[in-house]
Amino acid sequence: MYSLSNEPCLKYSKEIIADKGVEKHSFTSYRLTQEVIYLENESQRFELSMAEQTSSTEEVRYNFVQVLHPSKLDHDAMKQLTIPLPPSHMTPLHTQIKWTDISWGNYSIRISNEKEYFISKVLFMKRSTPIPVKE
Repeated sequence: MYSLSNEPCLKYSKEIIADKGVEKHSFTSYRLTQEVIYLENESQRFELSMAEQTSSTEEVRYNFVQVLHPSKLDHDAMKQLTIPLPPSHMTPLHTQIKWTDISWGNYSIRISNEKEYFISKVLFMKRSTPIPVKE
């Protein structure tokens, strides 16, 4: 399977996104302190990332954005920018959402019970700057 930028990626399934155990370090939400999830359908790429926190007591939030011109952004181009991508390369769709606002379906992701986005491909990429973790 290939991404919109013609690079290998994984076929989307809930099992790829699902938590891998009961320990905090195996949760997908925890994984987003170090990585960003890219989700694609036949013509769109979306980015799900942990939002930057301004204080250690602040509740963790996430951003779901649409990537602009995904066919022009292969892995190397994205790494040269930053991951998560800068505002000039995205359109915000849902910002500052809670993890519980995200529902993973068999073929889609639903945000805040408002909008459903159909997806077929997934890719995890390392963040340019990991987010410090509250233990």
